[in-house]
Amino acid sequence: MIKINLIVGKQPFKMPVIMGMDFSYINFKAFVIVWLLSFVPGYTIYQSWESEKEAETKALTQLEGTVRDLTSKAKRLKALEQEADEFKKQEKMLQEKLMVVRQLLKSKISPVKLLLYIAENIPENVWLTSLDLKDRQLKITGQATSFDDITVFMSGLKNAIFFVQPVQPGGMKTIIDDQTGKRREEFTVLATIKTFD
Repeated sequence: MIKINLIVGKQPFKMPVIMGMDFSYINFKAFVIVWLLSFVPGYTIYQSWESEKEAETKALTQLEGTVRDLTSKAKRLKALEQEADEFKKQEKMLQEKLMVVRQLLKSKISPVKLLLYIAENIPENVWLTSLDLKDRQLKITGQATSFDDITVFMSGLKNAIFFVQPVQPGGMKTIIDDQTGKRREEFTVLATIKTFD
């Protein structure tokens, strides 16, 4: 006789297949060991990394402080540089103004000293009727009672430092006054001015 066992026996558990991956081939013991070993670095390596991270954070903080100091110093220096540029511009402008003033002083014609010298050296019997100054040419017209007085006046002008020598007579003319009958000598002197000082 043939005996057939109709009792269903215990069958092995089949792991499901998810997305084409059969979990029945996974070694769960090895998986648990690897999972436990993954906590080891957290207690050993990460602690050394934390100390390195703290050291690097301190260094970074110091560098950031240095950067802030240098940035503020750069801003101050930039402000000083702008101020120096402004001073240079002002200095250049003042130099230009000074050059203009010097040119004006050089070209300034102030015949005060010259006229004072002429006035102090006019003899008693000589009087001037006109002084004509154009550029550096001076024309003096006057009258005198004698030729000697004109000669004294001319020699005084020749000794002056104001004129390019020689001082030249421009012409002389004798005038007789109709009312008094007295004789006067009218003269003209031409001179080129060397300096007004």
